Amino acid sequence: MKFKSKISVMFVVIFILGSTVFAQSAKVLKFKGGFFNPKGMESSLILNGSYGIAVDERVDLSFGISYFNKTSKSKDVKFEGSKDNVEYTVVDEKTEYSNTLLPLSIDLTASFPIQPSLYWILGGGLTYEFLFLKNATFSGFGWNVFLGIEYEIGSRSSFVVEGFYNGCKPQGKIEIEDYGKTTAEVNVSGIGIRGGIKLLLF
Repeated sequence: MKFKSKISVMFVVIFILGSTVFAQSAKVLKFKGGFFNPKGMESSLILNGSYGIAVDERVDLSFGISYFNKTSKSKDVKFEGSKDNVEYTVVDEKTEYSNTLLPLSIDLTASFPIQPSLYWILGGGLTYEFLFLKNATFSGFGWNVFLGIEYEIGSRSSFVVEGFYNGCKPQGKIEIEDYGKTTAEVNVSGIGIRGGIKLLLF
């Protein structure tokens, strides 16, 4: 199945699921931030947001997007001196590279009570991930799983902390000396930790 066909099928499924269940269920909104260490890239911070439905009081289904960026900059000191008893430094800053990973996900999360207001959370889902490099764009399907703890702050809000694993090897076309333009893959699989807030909307 071609790339465009895969994307089309994925969004048709999302539209059908969303249109049939979103209108009749309570909504769940989540914001998380943390640290991610992919195998084929340097580690950095990761942000995640998701919106979905509460299937019941223990299970929710959500559509999410994550943002991961690793940027390297070089600094060249052009001038150092003083004027009016103030020390000045002139720096020429250049971006060596800026790599951005953008996973889109469909996640199912279940919670299991430990004690009042405290729950284990277990979940996972399917992803389609985009990797933007300096001279190329990679993409591909993947998956994720996560395990953590949820603590109820109020009747409609909770604090969550979880460890997660992202599995994906997006592919793309790159120019390689002696080989020309060829298909390559980047292993962005890895582990991470994140925390944030979960809101139940009616």
